[in-house]
This record gives sequence, structure tokens and C-alpha cells, in this order.
Amino acid sequence: MNVQEALDKLEKIYRRKRRIRLVRFFTDGFNSLKYGIKNILFWFPVIWKDRQFDHGYLYTILGKKLELMEAFFLSDDTNVANAKKYGKQIKIARILCNRLETEDYSNPNKWADWKYADRQEKQDREYLFDLMKKKVPAWWD
Repeated sequence: MNVQEALDKLEKIYRRKRRIRLVRFFTDGFNSLKYGIKNILFWFPVIWKDRQFDHGYLYTILGKKLELMEAFFLSDDTNVANAKKYGKQIKIARILCNRLETEDYSNPNKWADWKYADRQEKQDREYLFDLMKKKVPAWWD
């Protein structure tokens, strides 16, 4: 192989890579636009209802984010080996967020209702944030 043939091969490789980079630029831009619009449509009602005076709204936003993450990790779009396990952990966190948001702690025995509710809410809050403290670094794809 002479120098000219080698240069021609290198030029073909360079052109092919440049073409692939150009295609990737447009597909990445399209995907970014598609997911951006999807996120705006999903988050708009949540943000619209958000208020700064109550911690329940914090749980609403956190619960919605966990809902999206749960759906992703339980889908077939993930690349991580333990995706289903992470999806179940995220589901637990989402359920805890929803309970903390709605403050649904009715006592089945109906005695000392406020003590039961306070204890349950405290346990849920501690479990949620302990779970997230330990597991959030692993929840990525």
C-alpha cells in the first residue's frame, strides 16, 4: 500500500465519522427537544400548583420525580443490571412521598388518633430520607 492509498483510506474514515457526528448532532437535538417538551407537559401542572408555604408541596414535587424515575427503571429502556431492584426501591420512596403529601394516617383502632398519626408520619419521613440517603447514588443509568 502506498502513501496515497493510505491517505485515501484515512480520508474515507474521517468523512464517515464526520457524517456520523452530523447525524448524531441532529438526532440528539431532536431527542432533546422531544424529551424537553414531554417534561414541560408533565411538570407544568405540578409547578402551577406549587406553593411555598407548606411542606406537602415539596413531597408532591419529589413524588412526581420519583414517579418518572420508577417508570424509567421498570421499563426496558435501562442499561443497568439492577434496574428492576432500583425501580422497586424508588417505588417505596414514591409511596412514602405520597403518604406524607396526603397526610393519610388514619388509625384503624380509633384510639389516641393523633399519637398514632404523629408516630406514623415520623416513621415514614425517617424511612424515606434514610432510604434516599443510602440508595440515591445508585439510582442512575
